[in-house]
Amino acid sequence: MSTTMKALIVIGVCALGAGIAFVAMPVTATTKPRQAQLQAGKKIVEGWEKHEAALWKPVEVAMSKGDIPAVKVAFAAYKSAKHFGYYDPTFPYERAGLAKFYYKRGDIADAKTEMDALTAPITKTSKFYGGIEDADFMWIWLHITEAPQARKDELLNIWSDDYRSHSMKPGAYPELGPEALLEYVEGQYGIGGMPDGYKAAAQHFERATMLAPNSLQAAQGLALALSFAGDKEGAKQAAIRASRLMMDSHAKSAFLRSYGVTKEYLEKLKP
Repeated sequence: MSTTMKALIVIGVCALGAGIAFVAMPVTATTKPRQAQLQAGKKIVEGWEKHEAALWKPVEVAMSKGDIPAVKVAFAAYKSAKHFGYYDPTFPYERAGLAKFYYKRGDIADAKTEMDALTAPITKTSKFYGGIEDADFMWIWLHITEAPQARKDELLNIWSDDYRSHSMKPGAYPELGPEALLEYVEGQYGIGGMPDGYKAAAQHFERATMLAPNSLQAAQGLALALSFAGDKEGAKQAAIRASRLMMDSHAKSAFLRSYGVTKEYLEKLKP
């Protein structure tokens, strides 16, 4: 198809989206076979996805019941089953989910087995699998595996660089080192979770502020987590600490008011 024809078709599609009437462009003879190929390819991929979902379903059901023996049996069957399409034979996404499942149920040995299998192939130049980009999983791995500290530091730096490049604007939060960033992201996950996770989130933010005392984001996160956890007084104290890192006086006043920190409250704190 010529460049001119492609441009005309694009213009026509845009015009349709804007509700503008136009004369339909002629379709070349080579377009129809190409469209048929795309449709056929789409159906094949959809078939793969349904097949994989059906294979994984027994594992999902066993996990929902908290049945560890059944999970192991189902995952063994899943690994030995016939897979189609673009899949990784090391099953990184699946292993990441299993590691969390085991860890949350106190099965540290099996969690460690899955995490060791998942992190073994990672090198300084490789990108993390989607499953290991999860800070929650990374935190668990760093705390319970028996890998040398140098290896843990290496993985933490890889995770930090990868997270910053994919999840944030380049150079964001420079005051947060890799370990502080991990705690900060963990706190963010807690904030977005269930109410019983807010206290845990506050602990992560607290550690982040200790590791990076000049991080406004970590200090603000701590105040928010404490507020969500119902610790209004603690949230006020955290908000005051965060306000000391703010340069804009108007933003500082608005921030403090949002946590109920008034002039009268500040006066009472004076010795």
